[in-house]
Amino acid sequence: MREDASADEADVSLTDEQQDALKLDRNIAITAGAGTGKTTTLKERYREILASNPDIGPQNVPTLTFTTDATSELRDEIRDVIDEELADATGDEYDRWRTAKDDLEDAYIHTIHAFCSRILREFAVEADVHPEFETLDEGDADDLLSETVTAVLDQYGVENGPPAPAGRLAPRDQNEQTHTAEWPWDTHDELATLTQLYSRSTLHSALTSLFSERPDSTEWADRWADSTAEAYQAYCAEFIDVSIPVTEADQLMDNQDAQTAIEEIRRIAAEDLDVPADDNGRELLEDLAGILTETRAHTDDGTAADRQRFFLTLANGVTSNAGTLYSRSHYYAGTKGNWHGNGHETEQDALQDALDKLTALVEPEDRNLDHDPAVERNAARQAIALARVFQVTRAEYERRKRRRTALDYSDLITGAIDFLETNDDARRTLREEFEYIMVDEVQDTDPRQWQLIKLLSGDDPDRFDGQNVFLVGDEKQSIYRFRDADVTQFRDARTTLIDDNPAGVDGDLELTGNFRTVAPTLDTINDLFEELLQPAGREDDSTHEPYEAEPQRLTAERPDGPDVDGTVEYLVVPDDEDADAALGLEDTWFTDDEYLSRAEREATAVTAHLTNLFAGDTEVYGPDAEEYVTAQPEHVALLFRSSRRLDAFERALDAENIPYTNLAGSGFYDTPEVRPLINLLRVLEDPHADIPLYGVLRSPLFGFTDNELANAYTADTALWNALETATPELQAAREQIREWRTDAGTGPDPAVGQWSALISRVIDDTAYLVSIGADDRPQQAVANVEKFRQQLRNWEEGNARSVTALLNRIQRARDGTDDPSEATIPGDIDGVQLRTIHSAKGLEFPIVIVPEITRGFNHQSRITKAHFERINDEPLLGLKAPSIDTVFDDTNSAMYTHVREHYRDRERAEQRRLLYVAATRARDHLVLTGTHSIDDDTESGLSDAGDWADASSWQDWVQPTMLDIPDLVPQLSQHDAITADLDEGQYTIRRPPEPGDWTPPGGDDAVPTDIELPEPARQPAKQRLSASQFRDQLADTQSRPDLLQEDGGDGTGPEHIDADPAINSATLGTIVHKLCELTPPREDWPTIIRRSVDDPDALTETDISLIERHADAGLTALDELEAMHEIRSRHAELTVTLDLDAAKVVGDIDHLSVTDTGYLVADYKTSDLDGESIASYTEHYLPQLLAYAGALFQNDPDAEHVTIALIFTDTGDVPHRTVTRIDVDELLDWASTEL
Repeated sequence: MREDASADEADVSLTDEQQDALKLDRNIAITAGAGTGKTTTLKERYREILASNPDIGPQNVPTLTFTTDATSELRDEIRDVIDEELADATGDEYDRWRTAKDDLEDAYIHTIHAFCSRILREFAVEADVHPEFETLDEGDADDLLSETVTAVLDQYGVENGPPAPAGRLAPRDQNEQTHTAEWPWDTHDELATLTQLYSRSTLHSALTSLFSERPDSTEWADRWADSTAEAYQAYCAEFIDVSIPVTEADQLMDNQDAQTAIEEIRRIAAEDLDVPADDNGRELLEDLAGILTETRAHTDDGTAADRQRFFLTLANGVTSNAGTLYSRSHYYAGTKGNWHGNGHETEQDALQDALDKLTALVEPEDRNLDHDPAVERNAARQAIALARVFQVTRAEYERRKRRRTALDYSDLITGAIDFLETNDDARRTLREEFEYIMVDEVQDTDPRQWQLIKLLSGDDPDRFDGQNVFLVGDEKQSIYRFRDADVTQFRDARTTLIDDNPAGVDGDLELTGNFRTVAPTLDTINDLFEELLQPAGREDDSTHEPYEAEPQRLTAERPDGPDVDGTVEYLVVPDDEDADAALGLEDTWFTDDEYLSRAEREATAVTAHLTNLFAGDTEVYGPDAEEYVTAQPEHVALLFRSSRRLDAFERALDAENIPYTNLAGSGFYDTPEVRPLINLLRVLEDPHADIPLYGVLRSPLFGFTDNELANAYTADTALWNALETATPELQAAREQIREWRTDAGTGPDPAVGQWSALISRVIDDTAYLVSIGADDRPQQAVANVEKFRQQLRNWEEGNARSVTALLNRIQRARDGTDDPSEATIPGDIDGVQLRTIHSAKGLEFPIVIVPEITRGFNHQSRITKAHFERINDEPLLGLKAPSIDTVFDDTNSAMYTHVREHYRDRERAEQRRLLYVAATRARDHLVLTGTHSIDDDTESGLSDAGDWADASSWQDWVQPTMLDIPDLVPQLSQHDAITADLDEGQYTIRRPPEPGDWTPPGGDDAVPTDIELPEPARQPAKQRLSASQFRDQLADTQSRPDLLQEDGGDGTGPEHIDADPAINSATLGTIVHKLCELTPPREDWPTIIRRSVDDPDALTETDISLIERHADAGLTALDELEAMHEIRSRHAELTVTLDLDAAKVVGDIDHLSVTDTGYLVADYKTSDLDGESIASYTEHYLPQLLAYAGALFQNDPDAEHVTIALIFTDTGDVPHRTVTRIDVDELLDWASTEL
């Protein structure tokens, strides 16, 4: 149900607040809380404008909205207003309103992009655009951009593969030399710099992501492409806490005490010292003296950066990792035994004295030493290179658009603004034409859109002086940051508007009368968000940041169904067996099933609660029937942050026979009937892609069993090739697919020109609709297939003609927010609605359930190696940098950390607003749910929430507000539910109730269908995958979490073992693993090696030596790795199992060490490597290691972290990292979706 329906249908008169919004002699900015009749106010102001000014028509009142749907709705509302006026009008008044209705179709009621497009077309000659320019939608623009980036990388010879120390570029060619002549820099060299940090695919993503950040990225690149890395580093230092600024380093070096100490250091270093090389004092001495010798930092020949490097080396040498000064001098000046015992007592005393003098000057204990200037220099070089390559790519993208006479969405806004800023006549013409300007959903705009409004109002071209602007929005409902909405924009615009009003004229208004929610429910929501929307700091003197929404108390004004006894509830769901017992649910209905995830626990609890609502006397006011009725499934909406975890809830609803419709964002392409068709498109593109081909063959398209396919599959032959010699049925399937490939144009002699026609043929050839009609939801399945066909038809009308283009469109939709919901079935079958919160904005429901209160935020979703944030009106780029220690690793630069922290603060603020939007969709009843663990040491009995300011989930805000009640858990274990109060509102906390005795309407009397369908195909059992199969299934996915893309490591072992053994690599690996597992006495190794091969006589001494060297390297690396931990116990070849919704993953851990707080997982790799391939191998094997970590976390709820490591016995390299439960949960969510 849409937002203002209840107010409209009751034909209520306007409130005093709404009446104030109709004043036309001033600028007005209205903060319209949820459900306060915003649309009604907007249309009534439109009526007032037309009624009060006979000479004004719709063409004089531009009205901008956020979405196309909102535009259509508003146009319909205004049409209704005009029809109402026409119904009572006569004579001239009738003619005037009749003209207004005729002009309405040509009115300026648009989205911002459509509005800009119209201006550019109407002034095409003056704006220097083609009058019939093509507007690229997001999909078309992304396709063209991807092609452009690919072409540029090809032009300069960027090769596939991981980053390399010298870059990864092919030799220059003549075409590239010609192309390079356009620029004052050498683009080949700039790409060589970037490919030290980025693989080709990651660089492709980084460049395309910069385009999505326009105009910020354009402004940034224009500023820095012609600058230097040194200037950029100095600029970044203005925004971050630099431990020793270069200017201070100069001053320190000029100090006489510093000069004296430095001369002592140089003198001592020149001595012939008989001190061990690993002595701490000698190491620091040689590091400092080496810098002085290399850079001459102590003389006029040195630079400020050299001096900064010297003093930072000193500061790090005399302080601990915690940043405190070492308490004992031997940590930095060496041990007496090493110096005095060898006759260097005088030198050590002099060294300590020199170091102490410098330390007193620098005071390192008071400085932030987290950031290394060497890293910042690396980041600055990367930033300048990225700016230059972005400029090259942008120029090529502009050329390609010009050839097509096309503009993308960003061009429309930028083009309109540039045109109006430079063409006084056009700006004057439009200002005279536009008598009033109205903008809806201002909280979802960005600064450019407000800039456009300012250009079109008032008379002064240099400052805003308009008196005709009406803005309406609500900071609390700004939830489109991922589309570059800037929540601060409404506040800034409101201030500008009101400041320009005449003295004494108030235009800063609020709508606070809520026409949606009944009083008891609204009171509790008000109280809840009075707390949740406090400043993040929550101190007495804390103030709201510009990006933080402030609370607004709403009053209940709903005229229809006001007597519903509204409720707010919190459902506490136990997240493990201990919590089951603490809540009194052990050996009850709730523990009858074995849960595979917290999501399943929560879904089971929610559906049980729903059956009680339906079976009991829970009352709602049915907005369609306009009467009080008992709650039924069609009154309920489950609102989710994202659509990635809906499967568990769908299964739980099915188990209780509760009808539902999945209207969540990205459920459509993952439905069981659409997924096989997408897999088929992948097979048509590449029949040798085993995983999609396997999916097609076992789907209802063909219906082969796993056993039939397993008999045809061999590890060393592609499945497509294996089908040639398989059973006759599988050979026939191969021939059928070959025919479709021919029709599709991916084989020889294409016969079908349209993808929708091809899918229609596939459906006919396989009787697909009959097969999916045997599913549990035949009508929905058939409707979804038809929707998919229609989607293909729509894309055919655009530019998605190739199968690759189609798959790219689908993948972008699945990764983003544009994946459509499931098809709407004719007749609108009633049932629970599963929606994302974003898709529910502007809607309302009698009962709203918001699950997953305790699910962690995914702050990493938009943070990449290069990320923009606008901070203090500056576009700042957070950029990772190549590590100065490890060739193939990257590290966080100071600016990256700075930008990331600002990003996370703003993301947390948006998460609070997102919860507000979800809660305020409720008309009668609101239910919040979350899974919780138990802690007997807390007052409530629940494990504590996290820090409020650094919240990692909604729980960290909601739990302190609603659940911090003494003895809450014991009370729930005895009483099922308790009531609690906030300020004016009351709410109920309950544990999962036993399912109610509820039968779906018509459940026992349902009329059987007249259509005979075959028996439903058995649902396949959960996949059982080995850890390596799990790894391989995820290897080719296009969207991988950041966790799978950043690999750390350090080369600690010997050089690459260069040999040509007689034994094969599999045998080598088996023997090395055995030696590392058994760790037998060293003298027994040759005997064990010979016993491990079929033909011991074929082994040469070189072969045995090679195996021993690999095993030595593995065990040495393991010892060094374990030395960093306190080891309690060790296990070899330990089998572990990871349970996912889509699969059960079983694997053997080569070596597991148990620590006090977690685990260390080591996996030996005996592959023949060269140095440059380690990063690629690491990225490939990382999902396997993370599966092991996930299994350990699942089986040990107390584990805090797991360190995962690959030991490359060929080189001794040990890439490793420590992951937390949150890190792994993110991977598992993503992996479940991909599987």
